[in-house]
Amino acid sequence: TRVRVSVACSPTSDERDPMEGGSGRGHKGRTRKGSRKKEKRGKGGGGKGPKGNAATGFGAKAAALGVSVLGSAVGNGGGGHGGDSASSTQYPPGVFDFYAFAQSWSPTFCCTATGSVCKREKIEGKTDVSIHGLWPQFFKPDSNGKMWPEYCTSPSKDAVAGMSGRQRHEYKKHGTCTRLSPKGYVEQEAHLVNAAPLQSARQYLLQNSKGSVETATLIRTLGGPNLAAIKVDRKCQLTEMTTCWAKGPGDRVASQVECPPALLASERNTAVQYGCVRVLLGEAGACMRVTDQMLKFLKGRIEQLPPTVPQPQTVLDR
Repeated sequence: TRVRVSVACSPTSDERDPMEGGSGRGHKGRTRKGSRKKEKRGKGGGGKGPKGNAATGFGAKAAALGVSVLGSAVGNGGGGHGGDSASSTQYPPGVFDFYAFAQSWSPTFCCTATGSVCKREKIEGKTDVSIHGLWPQFFKPDSNGKMWPEYCTSPSKDAVAGMSGRQRHEYKKHGTCTRLSPKGYVEQEAHLVNAAPLQSARQYLLQNSKGSVETATLIRTLGGPNLAAIKVDRKCQLTEMTTCWAKGPGDRVASQVECPPALLASERNTAVQYGCVRVLLGEAGACMRVTDQMLKFLKGRIEQLPPTVPQPQTVLDR
């Protein structure tokens, strides 16, 4: 039996997710109750994952990177934003199985984000990891094939007053499906940021921000095989990291747990699917142009760059 785990986050049409736009090609939003539109599948969001996602092909790529994968289930519904159309099932808060916590690598995000989102979220000019969202998830699809609850209640304006645009969107769509208050939801995100494996991964990235890091090492730093997924673009540039966490008493975040096989085989884990032995980082204030030779290096097809081949160049200063 195939099990799909889609980690999704797509904003409503009247409130765009400030953290959306990492690829610049995400899904269109939806209107709220009574006039929900079916989401279109965009190039940068959910829906079907990258081509070549057969269990055998994925397993071979994972093994080549020294990454083990639980089971052989392969999901078509990838991570990122969007994926399935909105479920007609309304769940009460607290009905979910585990959390997925997504963090973005700010330099890559701000190179492709539109508008003043990076300035609003105070990540402009920062070479660092930033929070995307904390998402309640199901282990198995519901009767509508949905892998996550959303918009479980409608918080009052006063309840979400003082939250940033990202926090407000994430709480309305995802946090309302927990029994956490808006303040409690944000506190749980902050708690995870300070978790030992995530802090170790952050330090590893910061120490190598001018270059690249080994995918397998980054995964081990995040907790180990099956405990984390690494998302990159087609040029092996790091965009996001996703870890999975148990649901504790009162819906507080508990210990780190293994991610379901389908999440590991979804577009939350494109570093493995694209065969990126290394992932490129880059620094804030500059976008990188990845040459063909550099991409071969990142995919392990050549051991090192010839001295005559130029390094990735800064093509845009912000």
